[in-house]
Amino acid sequence: MADPASSPAVALSRHSPINDLISIILRTGVYLASAVLLVGLAVFFVKGPADTGLLRSVMRDSQVLPHVPDTLGAVARGVAILDPAALMQLGVLVLVATPVVRVAASIFIFLFETDWLYAVLTCIVLALLLFSIFFLGALGHG
Repeated sequence: MADPASSPAVALSRHSPINDLISIILRTGVYLASAVLLVGLAVFFVKGPADTGLLRSVMRDSQVLPHVPDTLGAVARGVAILDPAALMQLGVLVLVATPVVRVAASIFIFLFETDWLYAVLTCIVLALLLFSIFFLGALGHG
C-alpha cells in the first residue's frame, strides 16, 4: 500500500518556497493594480471629468463612451499627465499582466529545478498568452 504522505495532494499542500514566490507575484500584482486603479479614480474625482455632463451621461446611457487610451503609448502619455482614464487603464493592464508574469516566473523556477518538460510546456503557454494578447488582441482592436 502506498504511503499517504507521498500522495500528490499532500505534496502540493506542503510549504515550499516556490509556492511562496508565486503567491507573492500574484498578491503584488493584485495590490499594485488595485492601488493604481484607486489613484486613477481619486484623480478622476479631484480633477473632475473633462466634460461636466459626461459622468451623468455615462451613468444614464450606456451608449456614451468616454475616451479611454487604447494603446500602450497612449496609456503612457496619459499617465504622464495624470489622465484619470489612463491611470485606470494602467491598473487594468497591470492586473492582466499579473498572471503572465506568474507564467514567466514559472519558467525560471522549472529551469532552476531542471524540470525540462515543464519548462518547455510553460514556454509554450507563455508564447500562446503573448500571442493572444498582442496579436489576436490587435486584430480585434482594428
